[in-house]
Amino acid sequence: DLAVTRGERPHRNFDAFCAWLQQQPRGIYHQHSWTSSCGSHHISAAKALGFKTVLTIHVPTNICLRGTLMEFGSDPCDGRVVEARCAACWSHGRGLSRRAARALSHVPEALSRAAYRSGSKYPFLTALGARELAATKRQQITAMAAGTDRMVAVCGWLADALRRNGIAEDKLVLSRQGIDRSFSAKATSKSGRTGKFRLGFLGRCDP
Repeated sequence: DLAVTRGERPHRNFDAFCAWLQQQPRGIYHQHSWTSSCGSHHISAAKALGFKTVLTIHVPTNICLRGTLMEFGSDPCDGRVVEARCAACWSHGRGLSRRAARALSHVPEALSRAAYRSGSKYPFLTALGARELAATKRQQITAMAAGTDRMVAVCGWLADALRRNGIAEDKLVLSRQGIDRSFSAKATSKSGRTGKFRLGFLGRCDP
């Protein structure tokens, strides 16, 4: 359902979630997801019931249309949602040349809005609607921030990107992923005869 995917209305059986939430003691509602299956409608429902709301942001997809925070797939992006820039980058990621993507990202707002609202999967109309898609992303960030009492970023670059998109400093919490410093000291003391400390790590399976 395109309207659900775009976040315009909640998913099917959303009322079952609301009924479950209604039965819970009022406290803190902490959401670790921001998708069509668990997103702004869920946060809003919790807020309306009197919960304190917390949203943890884990991945760039919540800010970046392309999902990588790499502008045109090659240069690190600051994460600020700018309609024309983000529209061009997104269209480029879907196969357009940079020149064509940039040209289509500057179409009049009304034309882009009409193409976006059409719901067409025709590539040219999809590209025409990219500017409105970027504008919608910015609106979603603003709406999500309005519905949460705290937004938690798990690393510095995510926190910086949220700031650049207007998240107030008193609402933003940086909670870095990592380990206690004492872990390294203890592990080194048990490292064996080689005296070398080795730490393995597996991150996201994403190039």
